[in-house]
Amino acid sequence: MWHLRNVPLSLKIPLLVVAMMVLVGLVASQQVLSSLDTLQATRIRELARQHVEALSVALGPHVLRDDIWEVYDTLNRAAGAAEGRRTVFSAVADDQGRVLAATDPGRAPVDSPISALSNGALSPDQLSVKRNARRVRLSAPLVYQGRRVGQIVTELDISDLVAERGRVRRILLLGNTLATGLLALFGYLVTRRMLSPISRLAARMRDTEGAPRPITDPDMGQGDTEIARLVRGYNDMVRAIRAKAEIERRLAERERFVSLGRLSASLAHEINNPLGGLLNATDTICTYPDKPEVVRESARLISHGLKHLRDVAKATLDQNRPERADALLGPWILRTFAC
Repeated sequence: MWHLRNVPLSLKIPLLVVAMMVLVGLVASQQVLSSLDTLQATRIRELARQHVEALSVALGPHVLRDDIWEVYDTLNRAAGAAEGRRTVFSAVADDQGRVLAATDPGRAPVDSPISALSNGALSPDQLSVKRNARRVRLSAPLVYQGRRVGQIVTELDISDLVAERGRVRRILLLGNTLATGLLALFGYLVTRRMLSPISRLAARMRDTEGAPRPITDPDMGQGDTEIARLVRGYNDMVRAIRAKAEIERRLAERERFVSLGRLSASLAHEINNPLGGLLNATDTICTYPDKPEVVRESARLISHGLKHLRDVAKATLDQNRPERADALLGPWILRTFAC
């Protein structure tokens, strides 16, 4: 089963850097888009406020005189002069809430209550634009010389502003996506390059073929970086292991020589003792060949000495057979020689 901890460090850290870059890009994009929405909402509120204030200045005297034709003419001229025909509909009421004039009389007849139009309308200071909205309806008091003389309800076409906002959002999203992708790729490549010595060090440490070998790559052991110190520490450890193995080999060889010396001394002792008896028995036989008792006793001594030499030779062969080449010398060999 796949686990995250099985991912090598040289790949895990670059992926973490990529994830952090993407997260930072998302947060930055969200902040930029939020700032864009706030800026455009402020712009639309300012536009609505200026529109209402301009209408208030132009319509105030006519509303005070209840001059319906002048109010209607002012509304038409304001709608026609607006840049890009932004004003879709406007209606003006007196201080009693009765409609004096509207750009569309069929929608707002004269003397009809303006409350039917102002329901759901927003004030310029509270205006908030939805993402897919194309029109906004405003309701504001008509103030002239510091006195409220009526009410204005107007409907503005903001489709061009919403389209502009959508276009800018797409450009920002595309730009942030490309920038985040490039930064993430750059961070991934740089981090992988920075961690490549660790991967090579791990590969060298695995590729030992039974015995550790020092790392001789000059690019990894120079300077005073963490990787260089790690490489030097690993090489010191390899040299220490080799020195210890050499000491153990010498001690084993010395122990073998000591064991051989002990074995040689034991063999010489076990051979010299019966050999002296054999030589004495041979001299006795040569000196007294005409005495059967002496010859028999000497022959018995010779036979005993030869058997002892045979036992010594057999014990030595048993100790040095291939299947017992690694066996340690024990008290049993001394007991054999003593028999």
